[in-house]
Amino acid sequence: MPYSKFSEMKILPTLLALLSMISPSAFASLAVPAASPSVRVMGRVAERDGTLTMAYPGIETVIRFSGSASVALKGTVLGGGTWFNLTVDGAAQPVVHVKSGDFTVTLAKNLDPAKEHTVRLVRRNEAWTGIVRLDSFLLDDGAKTLAPEPLPTRKILAIGDSITCGWNTEFDPPAEQGPQNENAEITYAWDLAKDFGAQINLVSYGGKGLVRDWRGTNTAMIKDMEAEGTVTFRREIPTIPDFFERALPDDPASTWDHSRYVPDLVVICLGQNDFSAISLPASEYADAYIKFVDRIHALYPKTPILVLSSPMSEMSRSDGWQPRGIALQLAISLMDQHYIRQGDPVVMPLFVSHQPGTSEDAHPTGLQHKAMEEEMIPIVKFLTSWNTAEK
Repeated sequence: MPYSKFSEMKILPTLLALLSMISPSAFASLAVPAASPSVRVMGRVAERDGTLTMAYPGIETVIRFSGSASVALKGTVLGGGTWFNLTVDGAAQPVVHVKSGDFTVTLAKNLDPAKEHTVRLVRRNEAWTGIVRLDSFLLDDGAKTLAPEPLPTRKILAIGDSITCGWNTEFDPPAEQGPQNENAEITYAWDLAKDFGAQINLVSYGGKGLVRDWRGTNTAMIKDMEAEGTVTFRREIPTIPDFFERALPDDPASTWDHSRYVPDLVVICLGQNDFSAISLPASEYADAYIKFVDRIHALYPKTPILVLSSPMSEMSRSDGWQPRGIALQLAISLMDQHYIRQGDPVVMPLFVSHQPGTSEDAHPTGLQHKAMEEEMIPIVKFLTSWNTAEK
């Protein structure tokens, strides 16, 4: 068709319609590296070439800026998926869900460029459901990053399993179970940090225990191919004490520098997986617990350590759990007696109440995590001399 003014008039509306469908972030030209002073990070991450890799749950990132009408996030999900709680200028937004692979997702648009804005993300899910690498935050050309508000001076470290991760905290039967229901930000640990105005780091992994996993094993049969055929051998399964030494739990090479985060309080909630399948001698488990606590104590000699029983432990169950639950509580008591004999005042047990979960899953809900945290508050005040009114 020969060019005419008429054809131009037909094409122009089509172009305008297509342009209106493009997100404002597509025109963003200022890339702020995720691992830069402009981005505040709370939680264990691995930093490399300006990127942040996250595997543990509950990691928070905050960016402040002005001069931009939009902000987007660029990165890669390394298997599985990832979910974030998102707030923009203090207002909660829909959960951000990103699937496996490279992504660029708009976090906010139609902002007033003349105003200052704060965007906050909290990773909801844990390592086995998806690891995410954040590359950069994308702002409009001419935007200016602002110094983030300082983190609280108080610091809490929570160590545990799927309970501490927040598995199924938002599960509401008959909805489908899965990582979409996991929300680390409404766990007992995050609740505790918010009430005491403290930072929080979660070192937790679902299905893992102090000495073995939920299936009752600490080794796995691995098949490998060699020149003469398939060879089967045993490989040790990492447990929570192994993860404690890592920035990324499933990467043995990601050694964590413990001097980067020295907590004022350590909370440990383990045992549900260790005793899930079969029982352990209480004295044997107590010895393993003492070894782990001694390691923590060596790193942070002045930091109080609060050891919790499992809120999923129900002694009235008739399915064989009762003797295992008794063995777990006995092991914690034996550990406590060990430190009493040593005259060590910084290790204290707390036998929390049973939390029933839902009709389809035994993991505590968000409200039950809050009830668990409320039992902890008086003990935390005693151990730290903190007051919840102070931030």
